[in-house]
Amino acid sequence: MSANQFDFSQIADEVASQQADANVAKAGGGSYTPPPKGLARLRLVGYIELGQHVKKITGKPDKKEDQAWLIFELSGKGYEPKELEDGTKIPMRLTVKLNKSLNEKATYYKLFKRMNYEQKATNFIQLLGQPFLGNVGHFEIPAKEAGGQPTIIANFRDDAGNLTIRPPRIEAMDEETGDVVVKPIPVAAAISEQRCLVWNAKPEHLGKMWASLYIPEAEASESDGKEQRSRNVYQNTIKSALNFEGSPIHQYLQSAGVDLGIPEPDKGQASDAGKPDADDPLNGVG
Repeated sequence: MSANQFDFSQIADEVASQQADANVAKAGGGSYTPPPKGLARLRLVGYIELGQHVKKITGKPDKKEDQAWLIFELSGKGYEPKELEDGTKIPMRLTVKLNKSLNEKATYYKLFKRMNYEQKATNFIQLLGQPFLGNVGHFEIPAKEAGGQPTIIANFRDDAGNLTIRPPRIEAMDEETGDVVVKPIPVAAAISEQRCLVWNAKPEHLGKMWASLYIPEAEASESDGKEQRSRNVYQNTIKSALNFEGSPIHQYLQSAGVDLGIPEPDKGQASDAGKPDADDPLNGVG
């Protein structure tokens, strides 16, 4: 962990205590190289609540949903980090995008229950840094949706569309006793710095959270006439939320004198809520 990285475990319990208990259900790309298919060892390195956005679903009316993104760092055989000439290691990462809902049928609720295998957490922030397993699968974005050519994207869904993220352990039968033996699977320590924002966290925590989301802009090439897209995807997405104005983070940024530079509201996302975004700079290998 670098000297300027904040360990959110220091405030996780306090922040989680102010949130709804996620254990309790409520009624009711061009240069992107996807990680290979297979079983990956995971660390949760990011939990970001991005506010309310429009989701577009083919053949159905648009809907508004509160989005939450979970960022996982991959490790293990086939998922080794990329090492640069200066020795810097860039790990593979995948983002799971969900509708933040505690409805008993919601993927967000079901995934939290599965990931909270120690049954000590009430919010995803308390699971940051924890180990998991997940099967990496591939899906194809059609050429007309991917800007001219088909694009392969990786995610953690099986053929039935279910998320495969689960505790880091396997169960095996003891051949002599017939008992089921649970074997823990070791997962490498995370290389990535944690990123986190909980929408209605207290002002004293929002500063650290907001800073953790910042991604420096890539330098534009003078020889490239193409429009440069901002890499600061997390902060920009939050500022474009339908409910950003008047929100705790909006009020905090105003009080801190931060230049908001609010982008235009998004026009909706056509992708499945659990599919990663090829434009996300933290997907794939960087």
